[in-house]
Amino acid sequence: MKKTAKRKPAHFCVSQINELLKPHNTMLDLSMSLDFDSKPVKTTVSTIVATTKIDKTKRKPPKMVVATFCPFCGVELSKVGP
Repeated sequence: MKKTAKRKPAHFCVSQINELLKPHNTMLDLSMSLDFDSKPVKTTVSTIVATTKIDKTKRKPPKMVVATFCPFCGVELSKVGP
């Protein structure tokens, strides 16, 4: 009989916050990244913190900020999920 790895508990804050934001026609931005160097390929879904340019005359886009801890409950996001 083949042993399967235990899955980490799911993190539900994003879906709960999206439900609260739905009446306001709003939802959180999520980013998905794939790590092709790991076997099997590792998938990570992250919550993006909104940023905006200060000087609009500069051509480069604003930097993206990705939360490593849940901004709503404080759980470390790398410790949850499959």
